[in-house]
Amino acid sequence: MLSRSGKWSNSQTYRENIPGHPECLCASDQLGLKKSIVGAIIRKWKTYKTTDNLPRSGASRKISPRGVKMITRTVSKNPRTTRGELVNDLQRAGTKVTKPTISNTLRRQGLKSCSARRVPLLKPIHVQAHLKFTRKHLDDPEEDWENVIWCALLKCTFLEFLSFLMRLSQSVVLRQGRGGIQKIALFDKRPSPYYGKNSLNKQRETTVHHYFKT
Repeated sequence: MLSRSGKWSNSQTYRENIPGHPECLCASDQLGLKKSIVGAIIRKWKTYKTTDNLPRSGASRKISPRGVKMITRTVSKNPRTTRGELVNDLQRAGTKVTKPTISNTLRRQGLKSCSARRVPLLKPIHVQAHLKFTRKHLDDPEEDWENVIWCALLKCTFLEFLSFLMRLSQSVVLRQGRGGIQKIALFDKRPSPYYGKNSLNKQRETTVHHYFKT
């Protein structure tokens, strides 16, 4: 235990030596500690006949530290382990606990139940469907894409064009199109070479053309 001044760090050594000094002031001068600290250690020795840290008040833990390590290791290896399985494991080891006790113990170890599992964004069947749609409409004229709603999902669907999609920005631009349809155009992170009144349309058309040309 460190004092605020940082002059002593081996608290166990001082606790063993202080009870041998009957006078608090003498022990305080010899050890370089405050009289309040020395007096507290002496009073603790007179009361409990020991200077070690006493256990906390209340009932002891139902699960021993060894059992806590066991169930923590089990859950870390297999996150799908249920509380009932952990209860049965501890019962075979000689410890009878309930499911809420298991939950509280795991929560103190930083493991929470009902945590979301990471799953792939697209399954193979989805990838095949996207590629089939791409090949089907690859030769369509640009006029057919006027009423298409473009969104950021294109960056994670067509895996064949990943090299091009990596250059697309995370943001999208909304604009009102003809017939009350909103169009969302994807843009490159690099500065656009088009300026002027129709720069938005030119950049969108160039992006779409380069995308399907690739």
